[in-house]
Amino acid sequence: MNKQQQQRIINLQGTYNFREMGGYETQDGKKTKWSTIYRADELSRLSEEDLEILRSFNIKTIIDFRAFEETEKVPDRKPTTVQKVFNIPIVFGSMEFLIKNIEKTGEKLMMQINSSAIEEAQNQFKEFFKIISDSSNLPIVFHCAGGKDRTGIASALFLSSLGVDREIIYKDYLLTAELIQKKYFSLMEKNPKLAPGFTVKREYLGSAFDTMESKYGGVESYLTKQLGVDLQLMKSIYTE
Repeated sequence: MNKQQQQRIINLQGTYNFREMGGYETQDGKKTKWSTIYRADELSRLSEEDLEILRSFNIKTIIDFRAFEETEKVPDRKPTTVQKVFNIPIVFGSMEFLIKNIEKTGEKLMMQINSSAIEEAQNQFKEFFKIISDSSNLPIVFHCAGGKDRTGIASALFLSSLGVDREIIYKDYLLTAELIQKKYFSLMEKNPKLAPGFTVKREYLGSAFDTMESKYGGVESYLTKQLGVDLQLMKSIYTE
């Protein structure tokens, strides 16, 4: 983990994977803006001290990719600055289904999940970009449960829309593997066969990029034609 990656990590008591999306270089020589958009894991365990920190960030909008069952069971704790909450559920199947199949197929299942999301969650990602393309919603936090799969793909699409280099996007994605080890340590210690489902690997995100390349003519084409993203607008909001 380099110095800039450490700078992006927001150390909160109730989360493992809350991060800044600012400071990434783009291919046209700009950088993504700090203090505008954040990625995270679940926010249900935020302490009062955590909420105070997020209040100081003036967080205005939360986007939650978890299923309704997840949000009802473990609802977010929100700082008082939050004015809007959008639940955009992306569902990969029940936890029972995932556990059963991850034991059988391991990494292949995670690659399939990432690939399937590109095809099957287009409406959700379209809604995600609609929300983040409205500058009146800033600053924004988007998250799921672990901040790794649904949030990981959304982060990759977001950075891609700004012209961030693919290798930098992979580094942002893989940082999750370090941050969530403690979150899932006891679970993986009890059942090591579940390990592929509670981390991230380059191949997982690679399968999402491969699907965009093979079926939609590339990432930029996928963003503009399938999701309706205005790339110039995104760059005007999130780069400087």
